[in-house]
Amino acid sequence: MTDKNNIQCFLEWTDEAYKWVCAFANTNGGKIYLGVSQDNEIVGVDEINTQYHLINNNIFEKLNVRIDMRILNSSNIDYIEVSVKKFSILLTYEGTVYKVHDDELIALDYEDALNENFKNDYLNDLVDNFNCSEINQNHLNNFCNNIRLKVFKKNSEDFDNEQVLKKLSFMSNDNKLKLATILLFSKEAHKYVTGAYIRVTDCTKDKNNVFNLYGSIIDLIENTPSFVLNLLKSNTLFKKANCISIDVITELIINALSHKKYTDSTPIEIKIYKDNIEFCNPYVNRKANTNLFNEVIDTSTNHMIETVLFWLNIKKCKHTGLYNTSKVNFENKLLPLVVELDTQYKVKYFSIINAQLDFLNINTEYHQLVEHTLQAGTINKKEVQSMLGANTVKSNAIMRKLSHIFQFVESYKNSYYILNSNIIYISE
Repeated sequence: MTDKNNIQCFLEWTDEAYKWVCAFANTNGGKIYLGVSQDNEIVGVDEINTQYHLINNNIFEKLNVRIDMRILNSSNIDYIEVSVKKFSILLTYEGTVYKVHDDELIALDYEDALNENFKNDYLNDLVDNFNCSEINQNHLNNFCNNIRLKVFKKNSEDFDNEQVLKKLSFMSNDNKLKLATILLFSKEAHKYVTGAYIRVTDCTKDKNNVFNLYGSIIDLIENTPSFVLNLLKSNTLFKKANCISIDVITELIINALSHKKYTDSTPIEIKIYKDNIEFCNPYVNRKANTNLFNEVIDTSTNHMIETVLFWLNIKKCKHTGLYNTSKVNFENKLLPLVVELDTQYKVKYFSIINAQLDFLNINTEYHQLVEHTLQAGTINKKEVQSMLGANTVKSNAIMRKLSHIFQFVESYKNSYYILNSNIIYISE
């Protein structure tokens, strides 16, 4: 393990570690090792399962994001690796933006950092003659309240919505709204941005039925999934497809709206066929590295949209699931996004970050094993037996059957299972 600007080592998890998580996310990503000294000596972590669970929850509580973590073992010593990818939105820790510069941790004012981030965003343009009565005040209030308290540490009496929008460059000093603000909050966004709506086409009948759904981006995220799900339920072939949950549909819609290039007049289109759903976003903002594990992926230049969705807790990848990356076919980069059904009406493929990932459909009775391992980082043999209500022989046989998901780790202290390195968990 070499000490360099994208690696930090800690013997104990401290306030400084949260700042480095934030800094790596805002710069170029990096890794944090807990239980490793500054001289790269692995000393281990006491009560590692408890620490893993505590740190994972605290990062989510303080930074509002889920970070990849795993328990590693070297020479029978357990320690924790925290892998931080670069985020497309700015993260803050206690109201401050942190970044890495010349191997050092630097603190920035959120307003200045955000303005720099938005500077080249085409949605930063001002719109004349906008009718402010068209703004959805509930959505605007929710956004301003969240960011006002968490970033600016002020209440609405001292810092009203107008001041928040101006501080964050969503409104000019002469009270003109930016294009992004109208897309996000206007009930009539399509009047100002051609193509800012979703077209749903039911292709299951002899004659296609076309429905145009209008509203702000937030309205579309809230209303479109239930509309699509109701159409699916009216289709006899999809009635058995209970795994096509509203979360799956919502995730695909959030991705499509976040990635769309709004200078193009073509709307997002959802096409429902007898055996699949197709999400069409032909002029998507997308730049991807074909190596999934490098994670050098910028799937959107709509930073202003993603920032608001983040503070409203509307995030991409709302559908949780296990995916086997060993079966990724990088030659088949899906545009449009597609969810396919197999003959048992289970999700066969779910499109994510520009590639097909094989969704792991495992028996419901084994889900708790996966959920426990995701939370705790490990699961030991006694825990497996307890959860399955099985003896040693039967539980060992089941874990062998699940060897495509779990990896057995033998330690002189205790033996346990972890998730295989080629298994990823989509949760954010």
